[in-house]
Amino acid sequence: MRRKYSYYGNIAAIIRELMAFPVSIRELETKTGIAYETLRPMMNALKKEQVVHIAMWKIDSMNRASIACYSLGFGVDAPKRQPKTGAQRSMKYKNKIRDKSDPLQYVRSTKSSDIDQAMRNWL
Repeated sequence: MRRKYSYYGNIAAIIRELMAFPVSIRELETKTGIAYETLRPMMNALKKEQVVHIAMWKIDSMNRASIACYSLGFGVDAPKRQPKTGAQRSMKYKNKIRDKSDPLQYVRSTKSSDIDQAMRNWL
């Protein structure tokens, strides 16, 4: 990706984005045009010097809190959500399967307007 700014312009763009609201490194990459490979070590150095802190954790597509969102200024890092144990994941899966295997449970959880529409389409 082509740079939009000079080196000093890069720093100014990063600070401007961090001042607005918590932002992830991928969002910084999109908004500033600076490569992820450049931003990552820069954010690590800023965090080490306590210029930025992790304000929150975003949830990724697999429902994990693994995307750090940084904010400008000194602060305590937001706690990361504890991962689920294998037993918790297994129980969630078994409950999901059990709910799908009971047709009455499916009907109870479906809105009546959706069922009416499906019946009209079927007939």
